[in-house]
Amino acid sequence: MSHRINDQEALGSGVEMARRAHALAPTDAWVMSLLGLLLVRLALARRGTDPRSQVAEAEDWALRALNADAGSAATFDTLGLVRIHQGDLRGGVRAFKEALTRDPRDAEASAYLGRFLVESGHLDEGIKRPSSP
Repeated sequence: MSHRINDQEALGSGVEMARRAHALAPTDAWVMSLLGLLLVRLALARRGTDPRSQVAEAEDWALRALNADAGSAATFDTLGLVRIHQGDLRGGVRAFKEALTRDPRDAEASAYLGRFLVESGHLDEGIKRPSSP
């Protein structure tokens, strides 16, 4: 099976499944966060189109998820991606750091945080290994 993280068809199907899951569990923060994550990835996979409306919808779902459960590292991962793709690098870095505060072993937040710190010229901080809890 190939890795389909940026496959528009797979992401679109994932969005539809997450919407159905939300209809069945409308207060589930994980489902809301997942929907936001899938939407931001779908927006970015659709090259040549304006991703702003889908990124805005992804932000809405991430904020709903935070409202339902402010302790979720995964939701801060989603919010970090949204902020980065809205052009808010500082907001993205803050969200990834917040994810790592909630779960110091969050590999996704650690990888994104390191990448964006290095890309923004903060090489020493970006390549530093996070300390273990």
